[in-house]
Amino acid sequence: VSQSRYGEAWGNSFIDSMGLGKLTIGHKVGGPKDYMVGFNEFDETENYWEEHANSLTISEYESVKEPVFGMNEGFPFLFSAKENWKNPSVCAIMERMRTAYTLDEKVKIRLGKNSMKTVYKFNYSNFAEQYHRHNALL
Repeated sequence: VSQSRYGEAWGNSFIDSMGLGKLTIGHKVGGPKDYMVGFNEFDETENYWEEHANSLTISEYESVKEPVFGMNEGFPFLFSAKENWKNPSVCAIMERMRTAYTLDEKVKIRLGKNSMKTVYKFNYSNFAEQYHRHNALL
């Protein structure tokens, strides 16, 4: 999955997929860096991935810079003709898809559960609850 090139920095498609508990292959650039933790980022001997990993990720170093599409039409006041977008390389996507296909079913289920926990942290009602709890402590 790749984010929209129309200036969507958050990555709604990632959050939607993760919220459904689906194994997500995503690009860790922009907003997704805040919430995507790749199973492939852990060494095979590390067992704490079970609590943290929630996707298969593509790093910004496995990407290609391209001009942002549609900046003139949508955001003329922000356009400086220097904006670039990092698109994941096709080879990196193919590698992650191959990994996803060969993953053990139990690992896929665990990653899906971790994805849903991650999305819950970014839920609006959860934000409000945390905000009120924090202010009560002050």
